[in-house]
Amino acid sequence: MSKQCQATTAKGEQCQNTAQEGSDYCWIESHGEGEEEQGLTPKQERFCQLYVSEEFFGNGTQSYAKAYDVDLSENYKSAQAAASRLLSNVIICDRINELLDEAGLNDNFVDKQMLFMITQNADYAQKMAAIREYNKVKGRITNKHDIKSGGEPVKGLTFNVVNGSSDNE
Repeated sequence: MSKQCQATTAKGEQCQNTAQEGSDYCWIESHGEGEEEQGLTPKQERFCQLYVSEEFFGNGTQSYAKAYDVDLSENYKSAQAAASRLLSNVIICDRINELLDEAGLNDNFVDKQMLFMITQNADYAQKMAAIREYNKVKGRITNKHDIKSGGEPVKGLTFNVVNGSSDNE
């Protein structure tokens, strides 16, 4: 038998949602208007911290389960859905981005890592992949799509895949 959520909305009214199984509360985080003024709840902040941690990095479901004390063996799909809802919340995403910046994962860090991959000589496959990626980012490589032939080979034009040049026949 289902029961009503015990939370109070931002307007001070009783939440009208059904409580999740085994809990007194539904999965909704904000329970009403005014979420922007309220900021993050302690559980939402904990979710963000866990989401960027080494233990759960990028795993919303695991982060949600730990932050909200959810048993994944019984409520995996519900936790997955709730984590997805949290990750679609602009305030949550902004906080996660702040935490990533504080941890040093930003454009400058990524650029330095790419520079390292390009200048290293231990793994040439990785070096070439980094060079290709760098050239894409800089706009030196563009993907061209055939819009005239409908995918059929164009007579008189061949491509030398080895060095990337094209030759007219």
